[in-house]
Amino acid sequence: MSPESQLILFISGFEILKYLCFYIFNATEDSYNTVAAALHSVFVIFGSITFFYTNDLDIQRIVCIFSTAYMLWDVRSLYLIKYKYFTAMMFHHWFAIVCLFSVAKFQPRGLKYCALLLLTEATVPMNSIRSFLEKNGYTNSILYTINRWLLLITWIFFRLYLFIYFFRWSSEEWSTMTSDMMVMYGIGPFLLLFNVAGLFKMVLVGFPWFPKSDKKVS
Repeated sequence: MSPESQLILFISGFEILKYLCFYIFNATEDSYNTVAAALHSVFVIFGSITFFYTNDLDIQRIVCIFSTAYMLWDVRSLYLIKYKYFTAMMFHHWFAIVCLFSVAKFQPRGLKYCALLLLTEATVPMNSIRSFLEKNGYTNSILYTINRWLLLITWIFFRLYLFIYFFRWSSEEWSTMTSDMMVMYGIGPFLLLFNVAGLFKMVLVGFPWFPKSDKKVS
């Protein structure tokens, strides 16, 4: 199956799952977006870790195309729900879409870079739980406090620390990189800046966090 066919198949899968959630579980657009984000996160993390253990290029190609499909679908969904940070996420998603699909289709050498960058999705479950707790008034609970600290730890490791390897690999291979690889390399500094901004704009809000009450805030 061609990359384009796989892309269409995955996007269709997200839409079919969306309507199943709507009609069977009476889910809202916002809640399904959370489910889709979690599904994408688990899939790309598992696939990328599997790639690092097996070095199977076909696995990582599928992971990259799956992630491309999700981000294409997610841009539309974020627009429909009027997501607060839509503009920033749109730039993030479109930059990632171009790089991920180009690597999957034309440049297998870049698959290990994509696998490393996709591990940043490990922060998504923590962020989704945080949003749920905030919307339901549990911001003073112990669970919320634990979640905020876990989000900070996972953010620092997956969205900041892992970039050391990205830049190290890039510097080691720079002299033999083709022009398209150099363009792909540009996503690294962009995402690092995006992640640093996210750390201060979103993750560290209210730092330090300590529980005040186990009761739900009305």
